[in-house]
Amino acid sequence: MNLSSKNIRSHLRKLNLKKGDNICCHANLFTFGFSDLKICKYIIDNILKIIDVKQGTLVMPFYRLSGEKKIIKNKFYKEGNSYLYKFFYNNYKVKMSKSITHPHIGFGKYSKLLKKSKENVAFGKDSDFEMFERKNFKLLLLGCTPNEGATYLHHLEQLAEVPYKKIKTIYF
Repeated sequence: MNLSSKNIRSHLRKLNLKKGDNICCHANLFTFGFSDLKICKYIIDNILKIIDVKQGTLVMPFYRLSGEKKIIKNKFYKEGNSYLYKFFYNNYKVKMSKSITHPHIGFGKYSKLLKKSKENVAFGKDSDFEMFERKNFKLLLLGCTPNEGATYLHHLEQLAEVPYKKIKTIYF
């Protein structure tokens, strides 16, 4: 794939992104074979341009459980799958949710609602995911499997009170 803003925007449009969309984007861009950080700017700028942040919102996970990236001479090396999220965090005026285990960062119309989540809630009522549900967010998986990026399913499992999951309380 030719790495250009035009090509990325075309690809995102084929995924049916449009003005006013609220997007939760999970990504593992290493699966595309890119080794240049410009891809981060191209992807984020094009999503923001398509959804129009006055009408839509872009949110990404900022989980601290997925490892770190090493960036050497503007190249990245895989030790997790969060370099796009770190780029988003470091280069845009994002808002961050309060959740300790599953925080999200966002930019756009509803990003300020991330501040209303509870710090001790990962899924279910008062979580980031409840806001995503209320505001009709779409899940965009770029280069990752549902296993890597469909954390929203855990929220649905908690709401459904499935018998194979238990709520754990962490005291600190």
